[in-house]
Amino acid sequence: MDFEIRRDRKPQGRRKLRVERAEYFRLVDQGYSNKEASRLVGVHERTGREWRNGRTDPNRFRAPARPERAPAAVSGPSRYLSEDERIHIADRLRELDLESNYELVRRLDPYVKAAATSRTELAGAVRTSLAAHLPQLVPHADEVIEFLAQYYGVED
Repeated sequence: MDFEIRRDRKPQGRRKLRVERAEYFRLVDQGYSNKEASRLVGVHERTGREWRNGRTDPNRFRAPARPERAPAAVSGPSRYLSEDERIHIADRLRELDLESNYELVRRLDPYVKAAATSRTELAGAVRTSLAAHLPQLVPHADEVIEFLAQYYGVED
C-alpha cells in the first residue's frame, strides 16, 4: 500500500484531500465501512460520509434540498373533499343564493348542531333539515353531510 496517513493530524483548513479521498473510495470498494475507511485515511467519519454521499460543496452545512415528491395516493376515504366535490357544492350554493360554505353552515346550524355527536345522528338531522329548508340540496345530501361532519369534527 503506497498510501501514508499524513503526520500532521490537525485540521488542515481548506487544503484539498484528493489523495485521501481516492484512498477512502478504494477502501470502501474493498468492503471497509465508512468508519473504518475514514479512520485508516485519517479523516473524520463525517467527512467520509459526505464524500460517499457526493457532497463536495463548501457550503455543505446548508440544509440539503429535499427531493420533489408527488403527493401520496390516498387510500380509502379522504379527510378532505376533493376539488370536484367542492366545486359541485359551490355551484349548488350559488344556485341557492348562499354566498359561501359558511352561509350553508349558518343556515343549517340551528337544526343540526345538537346532532353533531355521531355521524349517523348528523346524517339524519342534515337530511331532515335539507328537506324542510333547502330542498334543492336534497340530491346532494351526502356531500353536505360529509362537509358538515368535517366542520363539526365528527368521526365515523
